[in-house]
Amino acid sequence: MLKNELNLSEYASLNEYAIRLKEINSDIRGEYYRDIDKIIYSLSYTRYSDKTQVFSMISNDNISRRMTHVQMVSKIARTLSRALNLNEDLTEAIALGHDIGHVPFGHTGESILNEISLKYDNTYFMHNVESVRELMCLENNGNGVNLTIQVLDGILSHNGEIVNAIYAPRNKTKEEFLDENPSVKEVIDYLNIQNRYRDFFYLNLNEYSSTEELELKRRYVDILDEKFRLYLSGDED
Repeated sequence: MLKNELNLSEYASLNEYAIRLKEINSDIRGEYYRDIDKIIYSLSYTRYSDKTQVFSMISNDNISRRMTHVQMVSKIARTLSRALNLNEDLTEAIALGHDIGHVPFGHTGESILNEISLKYDNTYFMHNVESVRELMCLENNGNGVNLTIQVLDGILSHNGEIVNAIYAPRNKTKEEFLDENPSVKEVIDYLNIQNRYRDFFYLNLNEYSSTEELELKRRYVDILDEKFRLYLSGDED
């Protein structure tokens, strides 16, 4: 399954370059091909189907869903990758996983969560970071699915060129990936704390069963409910 790599561009990331946070035994699949399988068989990928992309009119079957969006992104990405003679498996894995951290209610949902995070925690909610967190920390009963750092890095920075106004790919070690500035690890650690009320119900972890944690969950749910009520009613200030 790796024979096509012989003709790839010098800029392509070969399977031999793949780095995982935890080593695993190899099989007949390439490393990035395995990441595709890990993503599409994840629970987070399944939840794409009920998330709309922009609008929240879920009763209209013609409204674009995240599932359709990532399939189209994957198709376009593979086309570009093939034209540039890059690694299509790596490209597809990044494309399929890039929006896993997106919340319901389209981009409005992300904007509202960001406002809440800034107001109550003075930090940002970023769907690309949440995508990495889902795949690194929440999937597989809280153990993550152990993707390569090349795929995780691609998911994390899939909108970075717009923010930084520059495209400058470079090879990274495992340590460099975790020690990015701003630190990937610190952002993920923050999100783990911010969302642990949800993790308790999702993963049923006893360590989050204290009265304080349950009260924190109620407060966040109340904030979300009120924020969406005001938004839908048009009374939001």
